[in-house]
Amino acid sequence: MSLQKKLLKDLDPESRRWLEEEVVYIITPTEKDVFLQLETERARNLFIEAFWRQRDPNPSTPENEFKKEHYRRISYANQWFGRDTPGPGWRTEMGRIYIILGEPKFIDRFDNLSEVWPIIIWFYEAKPELGLPSAFNVAFFQKGGAGDYQLYSPVRFGPHSLLISYYGDPADYMSAYYELQSVDPKIAEISLTLIPGESTFTLSPSIASEVLINAKIPAAPQQQVKDTYAEKLLAYKDIVEVEYSANYIESDSCIRVVKDKSGVYFVHYLIEPSRLTFEQLGNRFLTNLEVNGNISDLEGNMIFQFEKEIPIEFDKEQMNNIKAKLFSFQDMFPLIEGSYKLSVLLKNKVSREFTSASKDIFIPKSSNSLQMSSFILANRVVTDSVYRGKGKPFLFHDIQLVPSPRNDFTQKDHLYLFFQIHGLNAELKENGILEYTIMTGDKKAQSIRKSIKDYPQAPDFFEEFSLTSLDTTYYKIRASLLNRDNREILFEEADLDPFTPYVVSG
Repeated sequence: MSLQKKLLKDLDPESRRWLEEEVVYIITPTEKDVFLQLETERARNLFIEAFWRQRDPNPSTPENEFKKEHYRRISYANQWFGRDTPGPGWRTEMGRIYIILGEPKFIDRFDNLSEVWPIIIWFYEAKPELGLPSAFNVAFFQKGGAGDYQLYSPVRFGPHSLLISYYGDPADYMSAYYELQSVDPKIAEISLTLIPGESTFTLSPSIASEVLINAKIPAAPQQQVKDTYAEKLLAYKDIVEVEYSANYIESDSCIRVVKDKSGVYFVHYLIEPSRLTFEQLGNRFLTNLEVNGNISDLEGNMIFQFEKEIPIEFDKEQMNNIKAKLFSFQDMFPLIEGSYKLSVLLKNKVSREFTSASKDIFIPKSSNSLQMSSFILANRVVTDSVYRGKGKPFLFHDIQLVPSPRNDFTQKDHLYLFFQIHGLNAELKENGILEYTIMTGDKKAQSIRKSIKDYPQAPDFFEEFSLTSLDTTYYKIRASLLNRDNREILFEEADLDPFTPYVVSG
């Protein structure tokens, strides 16, 4: 018996019914794997609460519209699709498709024709957010005229299977297609392809239709769900208080190691939660954040911990100003040479939500070996910072970077780049060149070269790039260290991703 089957067998009846019947078509593999690893009924109930919370289209309202609609679809499937079968309607092919996709826009029924088996065609449109075509059909047929309707696949069944009496070669799609054309053009069309507008010039079954019904439709419920929360719930179930357990929210983070001019390495980090929930008291908006950090070695032995509490209060005007902006918690701390794991837990004590960030960190021994640090990318900076000379995260000399943890930029932005090169010898300091390239695929969009001597604050390097001339697409930025012979001896690169909107909820 496989481990998953054993874990499934050990579930309490309610949990097993929820997993095998109620959410069987919409749960992701990661969610299922985590659910089966939970050892208590209480933990599984918390997971179920988190499962529905992740799918709630409007968390600020008491009703979960997604959950309500999902159970309505199950009820509808049981009422209408299980009449001619021994099992419940949700188990049928029609029930499965209905639960995944919901109500079709149009339904065509062909159940009283003498030439073909009963056929039902569901037409859907505007599902690109689910990874589906903008328009497509799903067809079912009742071979033999009785029993359950089967999901029709042009590749698996072929046009001849829809005909009651067909005596030709099953591989002769053209003959079967023309017979169906004489019965009804709509039936002939779906016999070869379920995707309107797809060419049937070759009169052969559509591979794209096969992918649609066997891969894209089953995966559709997973397209808009970030199941990271499930792994986080499992990882933090013994650490986070019960009232937080079901309320994991997504976040982005940026964690970088930077060597100070004193020779000490500092870890600079930030966490940006996907939303920041406030409590409104009159014209004041309040929240209270708690930050817990943990530094351990690679064997899991704790090195040190830290904890901070950050009360936040805005008036109505301030709240309106930040609604379209990101909240970013930033901090820094020194670390001696070694290999570590950093884990940071950020809790919103008002909404009982939590998020986290973690990263393996390596602090090298002091040496003269040549190395380039990872990039810090920002779409905004504060020059002549009032904190100059003080220990502030992402403050280097008199420039305070506002990093973008997703590396997201728009054409209106400037790209600010910071990195370090350690171990530069006298030859490279005198004759070395830095080449910066912004590219999409193999095509260069921007490229500039500067001498190492142009950077008086080396080993710290700071550059600014305008993005106004770039098209809206994905780019990569690369910094190459060249010697006097223009030979690349060191490089670092990072992806630039599209802008992501942010939500603040009250």
